[in-house]
Amino acid sequence: MATSTTATSPESSPHTLTVSCHCNALRLSVPRLPEYLNLCQCSICRNYGASWAYYDTHEITVLSPTPAASQDQRSAGLDAEGTRKYVWGDKNLAFTFCETCGCIVYWWPLDGSDGVGVNMNCVEDVEALRFVERRVTYDVAKVVLEGVYNENGPLRS
Repeated sequence: MATSTTATSPESSPHTLTVSCHCNALRLSVPRLPEYLNLCQCSICRNYGASWAYYDTHEITVLSPTPAASQDQRSAGLDAEGTRKYVWGDKNLAFTFCETCGCIVYWWPLDGSDGVGVNMNCVEDVEALRFVERRVTYDVAKVVLEGVYNENGPLRS
């Protein structure tokens, strides 16, 4: 994961998107438009009202706050100062939000796998997403929460 602006800065690439919380304390950039936006229907994502785009960890550039120096390289920047995380269920994802304004900005896997879900409802240039497909799916949640979902959606107890 990049933790500083690289040669392709957000200002120099027409497809680089900046994502930030409401108070701008938590900011990151991604180098491209997402393939699609997932309106995940798991219980937590429905409550968050998130619209997830998926990126490889190395595609994320943390702009602020400064990444915590004690973190390993894979998670450096994702577990940054000024952020809080919520971990639930099988404890393999950390939903990360700003400790000041409370906006959920991204999630990242705790099991060492690659990938980050970025909440595109926090993108600064909303118009850039106008032609990106929206999907209402259970697919990603089924992988993450095996046994909680079937082809018809969430299992009820």
